[in-house]
Amino acid sequence: FSMPIFIGIVIAYYTKKAIAMKKLILLLILLPLTAFADITMQDAKELIETRLQNDFKLDNLKITVFNNYNNILAKGDYKIELYKLAYDKQNFNAIISFVVNDRLIKHLSINGRFEEYTWIPVTTRTIAKGEIITKRDISLEELPESRARGDIIVDIDEIVGKEAIRYISGDRFIKQSHITNPRLVKKGQKV
Repeated sequence: FSMPIFIGIVIAYYTKKAIAMKKLILLLILLPLTAFADITMQDAKELIETRLQNDFKLDNLKITVFNNYNNILAKGDYKIELYKLAYDKQNFNAIISFVVNDRLIKHLSINGRFEEYTWIPVTTRTIAKGEIITKRDISLEELPESRARGDIIVDIDEIVGKEAIRYISGDRFIKQSHITNPRLVKKGQKV
């Protein structure tokens, strides 16, 4: 028995039968509206993400679903399980099972892409040529690791204390070609 039905039976036992039956009938009518949680697309995504993170040994993996399902996948007393998961380097195909009382109710196929995300330093303001970059000039932005290609610097410690050798606009990645070690003696300065 579920808890609301059990409570209804207890009420019927300890009160007059007519009153208890009315309460029990009312409880059973309202039960489908209040007692069950909805299964959402977010629930399915979390199930798939967790499995992919375990399989790939990645901490910060996120998925994008290609299917155009409603946010609520099922209403009722369902439990979801990952029935099958097939994937390559970027794409996946998952089959989610909806189960009630250990009985399979239906399967749902979900297709999508997954990527590892990383924190990449970006400028918080415009930095002029010749300025020394400080920690206040840098923030971290979470982006797909695929965007951290080329000479984009991913370690904030490689940026702080360096000199900008060109104008760097705000909210931009910093590349190796944007910075250098600071000059100890400026041009035209007495030594």
